Amino acid sequence: MVYAFYDFEGVDFAGKTTLAMLLADSIGGEYIHCPMVELTDKQKELINSMSLDDRFNFYINENSRVSKHVETTR
Repeated sequence: MVYAFYDFEGVDFAGKTTLAMLLADSIGGEYIHCPMVELTDKQKELINSMSLDDRFNFYINENSRVSKHVETTR
């Protein structure tokens, strides 16, 4: 079976989570937060202090982890 994987990117508080949850609900899908674990304030502070390139790479890596999670659990 083939599954669709949607990735919503954008600035903070743009409505990405709301849109993703609404889409998942409307198509009978599953919403998976990325990163898959809730970050501590210290981790968020560290990520926010990274260069834009390093932050981009961090989130690309997390998206890859979510994609692999979907592949192995479906």
